[in-house]
Amino acid sequence: GYDFKIPGNFNESSDEKAVKEEYGGTSRHWKNGDEYIEIWVLPSQYDAQSKIASLGGTMQNKYGYTGYHNVFQNGEEEFGFERNNNEIYIFVSNPKLFDRIELL
Repeated sequence: GYDFKIPGNFNESSDEKAVKEEYGGTSRHWKNGDEYIEIWVLPSQYDAQSKIASLGGTMQNKYGYTGYHNVFQNGEEEFGFERNNNEIYIFVSNPKLFDRIELL
């Protein structure tokens, strides 16, 4: 399940679905106009930290977890960390959205 509170002005734009069959995880996507929040939850079948680190980025602390933060060329950002034997990836269209997502 999800332990996130998404801002109320964002609407879920797709049903929960498999990210990729090979990962066996889920992906949920919320939109508000041109802005979006996407959260992937993948089971940690291997060393999640090294997998998350392999995407590059800088180590940071968000939501009380240490993980890797990536900034993409189009201005979108991602933060990946491990929680409860899952790899969590949060993608946002605008970095300010990180502050509007609550980890419950």
